[in-house]
Amino acid sequence: MTTPDAPVGPAGYTVKFGVVARTIDYTDDAARFTFTFDIGPRKGPPWTLILEHHAQTERTAAYLLAFTRTKQYVESRGYNVEVA
Repeated sequence: MTTPDAPVGPAGYTVKFGVVARTIDYTDDAARFTFTFDIGPRKGPPWTLILEHHAQTERTAAYLLAFTRTKQYVESRGYNVEVA
């Protein structure tokens, strides 16, 4: 699946599908996270992505902001999003 990278916005962050399968990369001035996802059971558009929290990552304010922005990015690409 190829999608264009999200441009760096005024908030100074980027979100894009990763080069490793089923990953999404988030980067801002203070942090970098790679989130994983799976494809939901429903076949056909709109696809559902199951965005997964890192089980061993402390849910700091920076992490939660990155997760929220990543979820918004996926939704802006036309996907339904479930959180696991």
